[in-house]
Amino acid sequence: MNDDSDNDGSCDTDDICANFDDATDTDGDGVPNGCDTCPVDATDDTDGDGVCDGRDICEDFADDIDGDKDGVPDGCDQCRGDDLKGDTDRDRLCDDIDECPSSNVNDTDDDGVCDIVDNCPSLANANQIDADEDGEGNECDKTPFTQISDIPPEDFKDTDGDGIPDEIEIQAGLDPNNPDTDGNGTADGIEDINHNGIFEPNLGESDPKNPRDDNTPTYSIGGGGGCSFNKQDPARQNSLFIFLLVSILLLARVRNNETS
Repeated sequence: MNDDSDNDGSCDTDDICANFDDATDTDGDGVPNGCDTCPVDATDDTDGDGVCDGRDICEDFADDIDGDKDGVPDGCDQCRGDDLKGDTDRDRLCDDIDECPSSNVNDTDDDGVCDIVDNCPSLANANQIDADEDGEGNECDKTPFTQISDIPPEDFKDTDGDGIPDEIEIQAGLDPNNPDTDGNGTADGIEDINHNGIFEPNLGESDPKNPRDDNTPTYSIGGGGGCSFNKQDPARQNSLFIFLLVSILLLARVRNNETS
């Protein structure tokens, strides 16, 4: 009867590693190479991830868990994505997948434009339109268009003669070659009272781009002497009222002179 079936010099009852030579223990950890998970690493596999400590990429963490497949186990991953690309803003998103790699605030208004370059970071404006080029997008700019006072006299141009400079008309979406953009019979410069390209109904203005919106003061004198005014424009109503009153007084004076 052979009590040493693997012929390693150790009886089977005392054999540490059956069918392997107990004397071969490269890392000297007391476990023969034949039964040693990590035969050349005395500390073996401390984190139990199946990877010997000597070849372990991420100590104390499982090497086989790599959610972003970048070759760096999650336990040692500095950011989601390709670690080699870095994480400039330190937001745990690698630059290769970070929409805003240089800003950890990213995109507050969710308009697809990073806050660091968004000309209106608190209000969504994906088109980033900045008509007057002052650094503020139209969505959050209280004066989105160039003001008349900003235009040097030598650059002032009003091609259609409606009182609104071409530059402002272009920015406001009006036609600088047509004094009545919406074709409602009222010039743009009358509808936009202060000629700033901004529709401000609280000032009695109507929209020069909407043919159904017209602030032109209207009045009529019928047989009974009745008058009607457009209620949108009190200032114009007052002017017309004074004009009519003066006209009536003058007419009455002329008639008195004729009869006297």
